[in-house]
Amino acid sequence: MAPASSSNKKAKKAPRAPSGSRKITNLQTFIHRTHKRLHSDLEQRLGIADGAMRTVNLILVHNLQALCAQALKTASFHKKGTLRAKHVKAATLVMTPPEFSAPTVAFADKVVDGGNPEPVAVEA
Repeated sequence: MAPASSSNKKAKKAPRAPSGSRKITNLQTFIHRTHKRLHSDLEQRLGIADGAMRTVNLILVHNLQALCAQALKTASFHKKGTLRAKHVKAATLVMTPPEFSAPTVAFADKVVDGGNPEPVAVEA
């Protein structure tokens, strides 16, 4: 009797997540890199605590979702099927206070035009 070949064995599949679950956006790497770049001139290295990182991550994710929703509303209002930079800029102007939206839109214009500007720290 010949030994059973290994080709008859089925490969085990990885368990799938339930269909109702969604992946949570995690911006912690982006937050850490931006923090490190903005505060690289300090003599002593400043870190960020885990609780502070989670809080900043939740704030950014919430603002990102709200901005996307507003941009989609703007695109659907103009009966467009594609979300473009002008819709995101319009949503930014609507959602943020004027003292924050003007530099943000100016920065976005530079990026859209093909430039690679360095982010600037906003002083309070």
